[in-house]
Amino acid sequence: MLISFKDNKTEKIYSGERVKGISIDLIKKARRRLAMLNQAIQLEDLYFPPSNRFHALSGYAPTRYAIFVDKQWRITFDWHEGDAHNIMYYLKTIIKRFL
Repeated sequence: MLISFKDNKTEKIYSGERVKGISIDLIKKARRRLAMLNQAIQLEDLYFPPSNRFHALSGYAPTRYAIFVDKQWRITFDWHEGDAHNIMYYLKTIIKRFL
């Protein structure tokens, strides 16, 4: 279950709102990934489909995880007791600036 969002942009995407500067196709892909994340009961649920490219990010405590939206965009989150927290949709090249 999705518990908290790290930024307003990610929350708007999940709630179905339009986000300025992001194409509708990319928003649809991100919304599908967020829906998968919402339905996940355990982290292992995110390994399928393989296009998620689910992985743990190194260097973070607590551990942050990521799934791919496309080649440039990711969704990252913390996982605690079966719930996703601090969910963020971001451009891969700017991750270190925000996390």
